[in-house]
Amino acid sequence: MTKLFRILNDIYENGTNDTQSLVAVTILGEMNNDPVMLENASAYMCDDLKQTVILINKFLASGSSKKLREKLKNPPPYKPKKKKSGGLMSQLMGAGGQMPQQ
Repeated sequence: MTKLFRILNDIYENGTNDTQSLVAVTILGEMNNDPVMLENASAYMCDDLKQTVILINKFLASGSSKKLREKLKNPPPYKPKKKKSGGLMSQLMGAGGQMPQQ
């Protein structure tokens, strides 16, 4: 347990917002507000992670998070972002293409 939470604490403290959300919600949010499990795990968590996980578990246990819990159990398929084509001005300006030499 110590090694696992040492890694999770390090990832949480040094990660981006997306990484922090992944650790707090997806991994540790699945404790389902179990007081015994939360108490055991909180002994190994850093203070920032502990506060966040407790708040997330309380929210997921509330009645207003039913839609979110269903989304966590059955996430929507991943759709990569479409690349935007250049606008009219970039097309008129050549959009990175070489101008013909005379």
